[in-house]
Amino acid sequence: MSTDVRIDPEVSTITVDGASVEVLSLLLGGVPRGAAVVLAGPDGLDGIGAVETMNSLAQHGYESVLVSDDGDVAVVDALVALLAERDWEDEQIGLIGYGQGARTVLEAAAGRAYGAAVSIPREPRQLLVPEPITALRTAWLGMVGQGEHRGLPSALAAYRDDLEDRAHEYTRIVGYPGAEHALRDSTRPREHAAAFDAWQRTAEWLNKRVAPRPTPFAQIWRERQRSHQPTS
Repeated sequence: MSTDVRIDPEVSTITVDGASVEVLSLLLGGVPRGAAVVLAGPDGLDGIGAVETMNSLAQHGYESVLVSDDGDVAVVDALVALLAERDWEDEQIGLIGYGQGARTVLEAAAGRAYGAAVSIPREPRQLLVPEPITALRTAWLGMVGQGEHRGLPSALAAYRDDLEDRAHEYTRIVGYPGAEHALRDSTRPREHAAAFDAWQRTAEWLNKRVAPRPTPFAQIWRERQRSHQPTS
């Protein structure tokens, strides 16, 4: 029997560019490790998958806010502002985009420096339209299904090489042979395995790059060290 405890996120609404947007929030007590903005995408995670993802993030010490549509960068900015009200700084925040939300996260990672960003589209082309983005300011990981192809589609492979040459932060694109996507909503064996691997990589990517929030004792130590530094 599983001993995992499932937490139901709080539901609220925010207004972005005059439109009402429903937000799920799973906020933690104590000193969470970090925070995450999740775009579930209309073709990404379903309702159950969204809640499971937020709970999985909580198990790694991340509180999160999530919207179920693809959103745009303005929506990401609004969700980041919600986290800022809880004193989260950009370097302590990870972005995760599923389905069409994968492209939005890529755009957000280009315009602002966050701790980390992850994109998991339903189709690889979602990362390329309307045009490739290469001036990334955030460490970004993309994970795509390759279908029956032996390697990444040629356009995406070329894009990967261009990213490695031009992005300001470390980037990586991972492909899954035999899987159409790496989302968490499939019972097909290869896609189920891809989704499992994609989640492990997501957690590792965030844990390695999102700056952890200092504990109260660490904060006191820092203040004490600063107060003892000689003045010029």
